[in-house]
Amino acid sequence: MNMYEVLLLFTRATRQGLWDLHLASLELILPYFFSHDLQNYARLMPEYIAQMKDLKASDPEIWEFFKQENFSVSKVVMHLTLLVQNIVLNSSIKI
Repeated sequence: MNMYEVLLLFTRATRQGLWDLHLASLELILPYFFSHDLQNYARLMPEYIAQMKDLKASDPEIWEFFKQENFSVSKVVMHLTLLVQNIVLNSSIKI
């Protein structure tokens, strides 16, 4: 699977709210962070993935909440318009 297909998977997971695909696609993206010298992402992403996978055992209620398409947000009620929270916050803050 090439980099573009992996990025498309990640975009699909985010827009459709597919939690398992979100985590799986991040694991596939991880080697590209190293190869493109994105040190902060390469260092922090494995920790993020491990913590999110640990939610299944440590906090099943939050895990189920995320599995029900609640890790992304939408500004409008339309299918395939979910976004990651920081994008929504950045676009709604007017300075």
